[in-house]
Amino acid sequence: MSKGKGKIGKIISFFVILIILLLVAAVFFADHLTKVGVETTATQAIGTQTTLNKADLSFMGGSLTLEELQIANPPGYETKNFLDMTRCFTNVNIPSLLSDTITVETIKLEGLTLMVEQKGLSSNLKEILDNIQKKNSTPAEKPEPEKTGGKKLLVKRIEITDACARVKLLPIPGKDTGLVDIKLAPIVLEDISNDRNQAEMAVTVVQKVLLALAGAVVEQGGNVLPADLQNALNGSIKGVQQLIGGTAGAMVEEAGKVLGEGQKTIEKTGEELKKALELPGNLLKPKEKKEDESK
Repeated sequence: MSKGKGKIGKIISFFVILIILLLVAAVFFADHLTKVGVETTATQAIGTQTTLNKADLSFMGGSLTLEELQIANPPGYETKNFLDMTRCFTNVNIPSLLSDTITVETIKLEGLTLMVEQKGLSSNLKEILDNIQKKNSTPAEKPEPEKTGGKKLLVKRIEITDACARVKLLPIPGKDTGLVDIKLAPIVLEDISNDRNQAEMAVTVVQKVLLALAGAVVEQGGNVLPADLQNALNGSIKGVQQLIGGTAGAMVEEAGKVLGEGQKTIEKTGEELKKALELPGNLLKPKEKKEDESK
């Protein structure tokens, strides 16, 4: 009897360790794929290199935390980064990750610093907005409606707090312009959803956040920004607004691949955990005797 109990104990211990290892692997790969997915999506959406220091996905808590995100400036500007973000907290409906529609309850962006640098009659912000407009207005070579199927993404609410814009204007003779800080009021976006796949919606979310920030800079920086710079930015903002509802086209292809790999990893991990939980019970079941042996 003691040998039997010892054997059962070893089997249970083995599967407990296996489950722990699977959970650790799930967290590691999910965090890594999330980090890569965020960097790829933002880079595809905006057109300049995006880096993320850390992504922390909590399966049990249904949350995703991103820390220290940086979006680089287009070439030709003095400052290295166009945008720096301290933290992003996302409340995800975890069961929805395995459903047809992934539901994000809230996205909270904190500590955003937008560096607006004027160059001639243009600026880095205008250049990025024009790049978004160009990418969205470029039709895909071969539209394939079937590719827009699959997982959908629903974002219920986005909150942007503690954001500011640092504006670097052109020097004016006899006037010290330097850097001008514009404190941005909190921004709330609601019901960002559409009948699109998760890659297209992820790109759209990034673009709408940037569009909201650009609008806030122009609106709240009226006493700081030169009239020609305001007019140029307003023109670019309106251009993006007209196109943002359209399909993102080929721009989301790479983002879609990364998000798809992340989805497969989550689903595969769930299946492996389910199998691991079932195995100990199956091994401990008494074996059925063959029919001819019972006679």
